[in-house]
Formats: sequence, structure tokens, C-alpha cells
Amino acid sequence: MAKSKNDTVSIKKEQVFVKSQILKSKKYTESADLLNAVLDDGRAYTFDEIDKAIENFKKKNFKKAGVK
Repeated sequence: MAKSKNDTVSIKKEQVFVKSQILKSKKYTESADLLNAVLDDGRAYTFDEIDKAIENFKKKNFKKAGVK
């Protein structure tokens, strides 16, 4: 079926944000220090990517200082 001029295709682009914008956002206030450590400068992130970065960091197991 051929498309006419009046047919439109809706392409939804996800918003992306750079690290400095993310760190200033109200949405990520509680995770600002964590995000400052794990996000790369000069790269843009979607909300999904930011949330995954937080989730992945929280899943990591860390050794406690002084415990062998």
C-alpha cells in the first residue's frame, strides 16, 4: 500500500542529558554523588540509562575496609 503525502510517521526521540544537567536535576538529587562517580563526562544519557547506572552500582558487592 502506497503512502500518501498526508500520512505521517511519528518518531519519538528520547530526551538525553549530559552529566552536568543530571547532577543539577531535582529527580536525581539523592543520587548525585553516585552519578558523579559513575557517569562519563561528555556523554549524553537517557533516563533509562541513568536509572540502570544507579541500579547496577547498587547491585555491586564491595568489601568493607579492614575486613579480610
